[in-house]
Amino acid sequence: MTARFFVLFILFIYTSIQLEAQYGIRFLEVPFQDAQGNSLANPTTGGLNNPQFSEVDMDGDGDMDLYILDRAGGKTLCFLNDGNNYIYAPEYIEQFPIATRWALLRDYNCDGIMDMFMYNKISSLGQQGIQIFKGSRDADNKIQFDLINTMLHYQTGTDSTVIAVSNIDLPDINDIDGDGDLDILTFNLSGGYIDLFHNESQELGYACDSLIFRYKDDCWGRFYESGVFPDLTLSPSRDSCALKIGWTPRNNLHAGSTLLSLDTDADGDKDLLLGDVFFDNLLWVRNAGDTDTAFIDSQLVNYPSGTLPVELDVFPAAFYLDVDYDGIKDLLVSPNAEANSVNKNVVWFYKNNQANNLPSFSYQTDDFLSGGMIDHGAISAPTFMDYNGDGLLDIVVGNYGYFEGAGTYRSQLQLYKNIGTATQPSYKLEDADFAQLEQYDVRRLCPTFGDLDNDGDLDGIIGQEDGTLIFIENKGSNTAPSYPQIRPMWENIDVGLNSAPQLVDVDEDGDLDLIVGERNGNFNYFQNDGDVNTADFNDTPTSATFGFIDTKTPGQVEGNAEPCLVKVDGEYHFFTGLTEGWIWNYDNVEGNILGTFNQVSDGLVYLDEGDQSVVDVADINQDGNLDFVVGNVRGGISFYSFDPNAVSVNPQKSQALSDIRIYPNPSKGQVYMDWANHQNQTYQLSIHNVLGQTLITQKRQTEKGALLSLEHLPNGIYTIQVLIDNQQLSQQIILLR
Repeated sequence: MTARFFVLFILFIYTSIQLEAQYGIRFLEVPFQDAQGNSLANPTTGGLNNPQFSEVDMDGDGDMDLYILDRAGGKTLCFLNDGNNYIYAPEYIEQFPIATRWALLRDYNCDGIMDMFMYNKISSLGQQGIQIFKGSRDADNKIQFDLINTMLHYQTGTDSTVIAVSNIDLPDINDIDGDGDLDILTFNLSGGYIDLFHNESQELGYACDSLIFRYKDDCWGRFYESGVFPDLTLSPSRDSCALKIGWTPRNNLHAGSTLLSLDTDADGDKDLLLGDVFFDNLLWVRNAGDTDTAFIDSQLVNYPSGTLPVELDVFPAAFYLDVDYDGIKDLLVSPNAEANSVNKNVVWFYKNNQANNLPSFSYQTDDFLSGGMIDHGAISAPTFMDYNGDGLLDIVVGNYGYFEGAGTYRSQLQLYKNIGTATQPSYKLEDADFAQLEQYDVRRLCPTFGDLDNDGDLDGIIGQEDGTLIFIENKGSNTAPSYPQIRPMWENIDVGLNSAPQLVDVDEDGDLDLIVGERNGNFNYFQNDGDVNTADFNDTPTSATFGFIDTKTPGQVEGNAEPCLVKVDGEYHFFTGLTEGWIWNYDNVEGNILGTFNQVSDGLVYLDEGDQSVVDVADINQDGNLDFVVGNVRGGISFYSFDPNAVSVNPQKSQALSDIRIYPNPSKGQVYMDWANHQNQTYQLSIHNVLGQTLITQKRQTEKGALLSLEHLPNGIYTIQVLIDNQQLSQQIILLR
């Protein structure tokens, strides 16, 4: 297997069906059990931290399936409804546009197929708002989407203005006035008042597939949310607005809120459930007005009543959809605050025992769907190791920690024992506090294992947030390991922050050396100056620029380099996870450990697992393929298998143009084209979407470089083609903001 094939490895996991046929990459289902031996329903889906839920018929069978966007890392997850359970269906992820911050599926054109509303930002114009994709069905009856509007506007006379939505908020998209089309409720960016953007399609004589909005109300419900107190300031009448003199918005920064409108009292108008960024409760307010003018006259701070109310630290968001297959919509509540909220048992499920327009909610569980997943809170770091010497690869997973409030986290290692066979791995939670590290004040644990003293068992080195290393020596045996104590500040090695170690024989002299990644994005190589019996490491790295790799991408201050040096067909290849979630791949390692590694065809191995990717590689089922276990910011793990024999190389790539660089990739809106060796030549450039449609064409003279703006395009996958003297370069770019 040659190194060039690795660039094709997992270019886009969300195109798993196409990739399995073309590139030999597929999602690998691996069974897991909890400590009691109960099988987990969806163990390797990667976990949940800040999920947002929408119902949608993905496969066209008439049943509503489940779409999830996890705000942590912008991860899309798809689950099919089999009538009794939700089954993870990664093959449907490719059907959806790439979304970040928030996304809601609603049917705006009344065709019975869900459409997609999502957050969008155009930095060059200073705009943040809503983009819309229209849903339809492909030849296989699967849902698909076409971009309809990059940035939704409302009409102001002959002009139009962007409907602004903060990247912190979750707006409400619903038929607020009961006229059959979708309106929009969102907090004003300048203060604690809700704006109503009224869809006038019906009033103007158009069908409901039009999107014609007017800014109708700048004080919907007539209340004010301070963000200081859990309750609202209400207005004494529907003809006034609380604390709003002369209807001029207060000059307060809006910190963040989530909105869900629904009729809770069967009076035909919309009441509201509201979550605030500073509180853990869900606030209910009653609309005593009507469909034309909302007037909130009462509120309940701890909702729902008559059951366990929501207490979800922090910033709860509510979603109204049927998740127990009885035809009546239920209530799901999850945290909306990234990196500062509960990260385990994150989905509270309230069953609706009554009706859609007169709900009666009863608390069921706090781990809806997530209870069937492997979930380590935040930033999982998995590694393979045979902890009991039975020849089967087990898995140890470190984590940043479980959120315990006020910025505190509880970190630990968890051991999953392989209870399967050499060809059919199966894992069971063996130890939830492996090596008893939970008792220490540690965070962001990243483990690696190897025999450092040639006694036949595995010792461990654990990276942590403060940049130092913890050593745990196996005082037991190969078959009955024991790690009774830790040795902090091991060898006085300190790489600054976020140490991520790997024990591996880098120089191939028979003993284990050490590679340590760090927050700054570089790798530190520590050569073992001892031997197989007695390891000896200097606290100064042999090289602080191992491979001359910098995992920071443009505009990022964190690289969080994570090493994975592995032998493939007798040659070393180097992989690293990144803060942004994808993986880079390098060759030219053999005989060049102090030199510059080659980033294979830009080295992009993109995994749609969200941010903070951590990867380890092995063949866990002895099928000859490489199996990747991947951790992520959401605390879960996923598996992927790569068959190099299925790879087909893109024939469009011309070697004569291989010196042209197009970067960064993924891009936040701009890409730079570096063609220093092709100056003063005529080039033709075109950009195509995943459907093959041409979006941009240019023809001009090359200079040393050129900056290309993609900010007017929605997030997604694009192909940039460059033609010079009948030679063509074709490169895929991910646009992800």
